[in-house]
Amino acid sequence: MTPGTVVLVGPYPRDPSRMRGGVEASVYGLTTQLALSTRARVIVYSTYKGAEGVPQQPAAPSSVEVRWLKRPLGVLSLSGLFAPRIILAAIRNPKSVVHIHSTGVLELLSLLACRLTRRPHVWTIHGIASKEFKSGWIARRDLRSLLKYVLYALVEKISLTAAGSIIVDTPYVVSQIGRALQGKVTVIPQGVPVLPPSPSGTDRYPETRDYAGGSHHELVAVGVMEPRKGHHLLIRSVAALRDRGVRVQLGIYGAASDPTYLQLMKDHVTQYQLEDDVRIHVDRPRNQVLAALARATVFVLHSREESQGIALCEAMTYGLPCVATRVGGIPHVVAEGRTGFLVDYSDTEGFADAIQRLIKDDALLVKMRHASQEASTAYEIGTVTRRVVDTYSSTL
Repeated sequence: MTPGTVVLVGPYPRDPSRMRGGVEASVYGLTTQLALSTRARVIVYSTYKGAEGVPQQPAAPSSVEVRWLKRPLGVLSLSGLFAPRIILAAIRNPKSVVHIHSTGVLELLSLLACRLTRRPHVWTIHGIASKEFKSGWIARRDLRSLLKYVLYALVEKISLTAAGSIIVDTPYVVSQIGRALQGKVTVIPQGVPVLPPSPSGTDRYPETRDYAGGSHHELVAVGVMEPRKGHHLLIRSVAALRDRGVRVQLGIYGAASDPTYLQLMKDHVTQYQLEDDVRIHVDRPRNQVLAALARATVFVLHSREESQGIALCEAMTYGLPCVATRVGGIPHVVAEGRTGFLVDYSDTEGFADAIQRLIKDDALLVKMRHASQEASTAYEIGTVTRRVVDTYSSTL
């Protein structure tokens, strides 16, 4: 049975041309695809900080309605008190499904309201929140980080128990949430929308190009500028390459969610005298990010923790080999030696070795390009959405 109404709860972009992280991109892509490929009415509830002002209705199909909830206290969000209102919107249609994304107070109360009213619902976990916030607390050792860790660990634990049906993006997440819950878990990756092609008339990876003899190789990293993404370690790897006489250009794109960390990144660029080799691009429009992917040679990601890494999937769509860390769900996305190389977290010299191996071996680079494009079909948004709708149907 196909749902008549889908109510989505979770992060949604204030401006779809400037995505602030993979969860927003995932929710936006799914929302748009649901509206285009099904007859379902789609209602999205998302929060915003009061100081930002009420967001404008973003560009979306006419069958999508976005409703914003004010988030006056940040992480301790009172917007969760509106959860019953969200569920009431779904109850009006007997063929409705509530799809909750991410981990938070609003999301937890929405799950509890669904259980109390016996409404069909699905919860998508976007990463292991307790693990991510624990790492943040260990790195900072301050009260705010500790409170975040304790709160999210509690919210996550209750949510796992309350949810009737759970979607995770990789088998790694299944391994983390416990065997007792695996009976209600479905593994469906986050989807990647159909992306614009490479610039007309050009081939980023022509088979005859002399990569080893070239002097200009662009690396690109996409991810929110926060410690978990490890951008400062990428900068150190570029410095290691420079010291070996290998020059590359690194472009880092993402939202600046942590001003202190952004300053640390800039300090690294200055410290290692990489002003001509590293560019930090904050909150750039999505078309600029995609253009960077289209002209790059290698995609790089030095994360401390990822459940999937949707940016990796977008890069593979453009035929980019990936050099990433051997953490979380990344090994389920990047096939070692086939679509890229995996390195231990914080091993900046090993990371530099992997990049150097790729840009110095023309045949390997071209081979991995084709393998990445082939592997990316598993993340095509249409395919992913059909699997999500099947999960909806099983709850009705």
